Amino acid sequence: MRETHLIGFKYRSNIFRIDGKTTTFDEVIVPFFSNKIGYVFNISYNSICLTGYEIGNHLSKFAQLLNPARNIQELYGANLPSTVYFLDYIHRALMGILLYQLIKAFRKISFS
Repeated sequence: MRETHLIGFKYRSNIFRIDGKTTTFDEVIVPFFSNKIGYVFNISYNSICLTGYEIGNHLSKFAQLLNPARNIQELYGANLPSTVYFLDYIHRALMGILLYQLIKAFRKISFS
C-alpha cells in the first residue's frame, strides 16, 4: 500500500499555517515601522507590554497581509528597508502555496 502525505488535503492545518505564518511575519516587520520598539533583547514587563501595544496598533493591517496580491507600500508607506521587501516576497510565496493547498483541500472535500 502506498502512503502519501496529506498536507494538501487537510484544510484545518492549512488554515492554522496561514494564520501562524502571517502572525509571525507581522510581528517581525512591526519594529521596522515603529518608533517605540526595536530589535533588542529586553525581557521586562514594560517592554513586553509596549511590544504588545505596538503589534496591536498594526493589527488592523493583518487581514490585508493575508492577501498575497497586496502591495506592501500601500500598507506601510514608501520608505521601506530592503529587508522588508525580501521578507514580504518570501511571505507572499508561502501564502500562495498554502492558499493553493487550502483550495485543493476544499475541492477534495466537495467532490468526495
